[in-house]
Amino acid sequence: MKKLPINLLVVGLCVVIPAASSFGAYLETAAVVSWGDVPGTFGGWSGGIGDAAYTDGYSGGGSFSGTADAHAAFGVLKAFATGTTSNAMYLDQRAQAFALFDDDITFNVDSAPGGRAEFIFMLTGSSTGLPAMANLIVINHSKAGMLFRVSQITSAGEYRLVIPVDYNVPQHFEFMLEVTVGIGLGESVTRTADFDNTAVLTAIGLFDDRSDPIASFTLSSDSGTAYPVPEPATMSLLALGGLAMMRRRRPARLAPPKSAS
Repeated sequence: MKKLPINLLVVGLCVVIPAASSFGAYLETAAVVSWGDVPGTFGGWSGGIGDAAYTDGYSGGGSFSGTADAHAAFGVLKAFATGTTSNAMYLDQRAQAFALFDDDITFNVDSAPGGRAEFIFMLTGSSTGLPAMANLIVINHSKAGMLFRVSQITSAGEYRLVIPVDYNVPQHFEFMLEVTVGIGLGESVTRTADFDNTAVLTAIGLFDDRSDPIASFTLSSDSGTAYPVPEPATMSLLALGGLAMMRRRRPARLAPPKSAS
């Protein structure tokens, strides 16, 4: 199932996202390589359900070669982008990729109508040569509110994303890993954002509206995925990690560039 279009209203550093009904479970990936004095003038892209890969570039008075690929499965995301130039001829050369999984998840909780869910991802990979950027994002499309995200990931490690949720009713979540490398006019350089080995959802913790951990709960998902739920004894350890700070606004979707003539 392709993603339904959602209108986003940018307000400062946040994005107001209209509440939405259940979408179901699906995967989406895209890989883009583009260049031009206006971003996306030339190049191409590839999109798919679970995998996408694209390589493109130019040569002449200068040269550019870019590669991007992405993989998505429920609970696992991979994304990679690299670009190499010699005397880059345009103001903008870039490679971009995103991988996402969407799922309707129901948290079955006896003690509270709602609170916060903390999604813990373990990432392996790195970024080299700024601007080479990676972002890990979670959105709850079932609640009108603001996006929570981890931005500018540059190294491997554990990343925690916290977002408001309602319990005992399906919540539609979107999880996305995106990477971008950019190269400017006249540069001769290689930049890479390599998170192809991977972002893995390793634990989910729940908290009530006072930020106290919920020791016992179960969950079900539209995809049928058995997402990791910690044992009650480990919830206090998860709570020690603290609630993630609200992150900056969601980036725009990758738009397919025009084909080179």
